[in-house]
Amino acid sequence: MKKTIKLISLNIEGDNHLDKVIPFLVSENPDIICLQEVFKHNSETIANKIKRKDYFFPMAKMFEKRYTKKSLGMLWGISFLTNLEFKNIQCEQYFGNEKVVPSYLGGGGLCNRILAWGNVKKEGKEQTIATTHFTWSSKGNTTVIQRRSFNKLNKILDKVGDCVLCGDFNAPRGGEIFTALSKRFTDNIPVQVKTTVDENLHRKKGLQVVVDGLFTSSNYKAENVKIIGGVSDHKAIVATIFKI
Repeated sequence: MKKTIKLISLNIEGDNHLDKVIPFLVSENPDIICLQEVFKHNSETIANKIKRKDYFFPMAKMFEKRYTKKSLGMLWGISFLTNLEFKNIQCEQYFGNEKVVPSYLGGGGLCNRILAWGNVKKEGKEQTIATTHFTWSSKGNTTVIQRRSFNKLNKILDKVGDCVLCGDFNAPRGGEIFTALSKRFTDNIPVQVKTTVDENLHRKKGLQVVVDGLFTSSNYKAENVKIIGGVSDHKAIVATIFKI
């Protein structure tokens, strides 16, 4: 009998949608949650409210004004939340300065970009989960910085080995970066899905791009994949995953 875990990956846009994010996570009750664009203090708050432990990895000190004033200057990045045993947790940087957490002012500025991963254990079986918030570019165009980032990310993924990889890739499906990921992994976002950006909650209304991903290497499968809107400016990826 296959041993599955329920996973959610979601870009929560800082503290702008917590009134929707927290009830959604409570309702879905996943085994592991991968959050992008999350403040450290919010990761801790969410974890406490949904009775999970959080594992946060900073990318920047955030000063972009689209977040609430109380979060300005706070640590911002990615995190895991889980109620399962989680071990061998690692994080490596593929863009930026690993010795400095930079201040991010918005306007297309640069922040550190990282891949975090670890082994989640359920019913005696371990599964490797990795998440990232990939290097941003304007209008989804592939840039030199993205190509350099992807080359370094690929080398880190070689080290990680077989895994489930999810997150906000800031690169549209059909473009160079997403296509390269799809050649290395299985793309589990259903083909009929035209956007993972929430058309109503995102600042740019009506965007039709798949930039969030759920990828599996050859030893993993994803089932019951759903893309759910109305939670944040990005839609949530909900799936059941298992190791073959």
